[in-house]
Amino acid sequence: MIFTHFPNLLFGYDEFSKYGRLSLWNPYIFAGMDMSGSMHALYLNPLFWPLFLLPKTMFLQGVTTLFFICNLTVGFCWFH
Repeated sequence: MIFTHFPNLLFGYDEFSKYGRLSLWNPYIFAGMDMSGSMHALYLNPLFWPLFLLPKTMFLQGVTTLFFICNLTVGFCWFH
């Protein structure tokens, strides 16, 4: 799951680090695609915004840690 969505997250990270904003248009998918309605635009989720403050070399570790924390939280709340 992480590696399926990682290129889109990396695109959002690059856009934020270059321009200081989250782009809604991805020119690399199908010669341009609106990402605002895509379920694969995880970089538009506010849970991922703190990851944009990490250096690029630590971004994958941050995404993995966030997925791990979210899954633990859901699992804990599900069974308690």
